[in-house]
Parts: sequence; C-alpha cells; structure tokens
Amino acid sequence: FLIIRRPPRSTQSRSSAASDVYKRQDRYSNNTNRPLEGLPICIKSNIAYTQLPCHGCTPSLANTYPKKNSEIVFKLLNLGAIIICNTNMHELAFGVTSNNPYTGFCLNPLNDKFCAGGSSGGSAALVSSGIIPLGIGTDTGGSIRIPASYCGTVGYRPTVGRWPEDYGLKMSGSRDSVGPVSYTHLRAHETGRNLVCRLLLEKKQ
Repeated sequence: FLIIRRPPRSTQSRSSAASDVYKRQDRYSNNTNRPLEGLPICIKSNIAYTQLPCHGCTPSLANTYPKKNSEIVFKLLNLGAIIICNTNMHELAFGVTSNNPYTGFCLNPLNDKFCAGGSSGGSAALVSSGIIPLGIGTDTGGSIRIPASYCGTVGYRPTVGRWPEDYGLKMSGSRDSVGPVSYTHLRAHETGRNLVCRLLLEKKQ
C-alpha cells in the first residue's frame, strides 16, 4: 500500500524511452548532466503531474488527471529527475497516520505493526524501504516531518513560499509547503539547494 500508481506505459514508446536513457548517458559522458539527472523519485498523490492521477487518495476524485504539471514537477523534471510513481497518503492530507480506508493502510517498513505516519506516509515509507532514494511530500502541520521521523528518514519542510506553492490539491492556502523526504540529509539538502538555485536563476531572467 505504498505505491498508488505509476505512469502508464502508453505515454512513452519503448524506442523513445531508450532514446531518453541514451541522452542521459551522453550527458554524464560529456559532463553536461543536470543536477538530478536520472534520479528516480516518487510524489505524493496530491501533487499535480499529468501522467498520474491527482486525487489526494479520496474516492470522490478518483482518476482525476491534472491538465498541466505543477511547478514543482516541472522544475524537478527540468533538473533531470524521473518520476516513478505517486504514493499513498492520509485522505486529502487530513491526518497523521496515512491509514486510508480507500487506498489501504500505509504500514511502516521498519515495523509493519505500526503506521508510517502522515499525511505523506507513502513517500516516507517508500524511501525508508530503500526502493526510491527521494520522495516529495507536502506539509501543513507536520505531514512531511511526522512520517519521516516514524520511518527513520529525513524530512524537510521549507519555509512557505521558498518552494513552488501551486503543487496541486492543497489543504491550506497560506500554510502548505512542498518538500523532500530522503534517506540522508545530504540528498534532501542537495535537492533543496538545486531547486532553489534554479528558481532564483529563472526569476532573474
């Protein structure tokens, strides 16, 4: 119950996928690789990505696909990251357990007798299990930090407005923030630094 859905295969042919892999290899060979080149990541199910439903893990929004990528997704893709899947969460981010009667309870990989925390429990659990090195969650009152502490990972809640704010389904218009969950503080720090640098550079243009 960690992964909700991965991008459908029909959106990219095998030949174009292979071409993308070769392009990434060439960038590394030529030392032109982007900061997050080829890094697999997962995103919380309330973050808008056109290849995945953005439903907040509630049945009333099932199979709702956004018309455009959120700014955080756009930035991460431009930095070279690969979005593998979206993850389970507390329904509409309104809770701290990620025990969801609709999509299933999100158990803690360290001890499945306990919950993963919430509301970004799926992202923290997936990173904690070692499947993916970096997850993206959202935080209003602890929704990144709580599951990160439960699952033995590093969760970082940026100051409101420091990271892109139009990420998708929001709980609060003034208190929500999107941020990373990683197995080490270095990965979380590097992701934040690279993303903020890219934002600052683009704002100067």
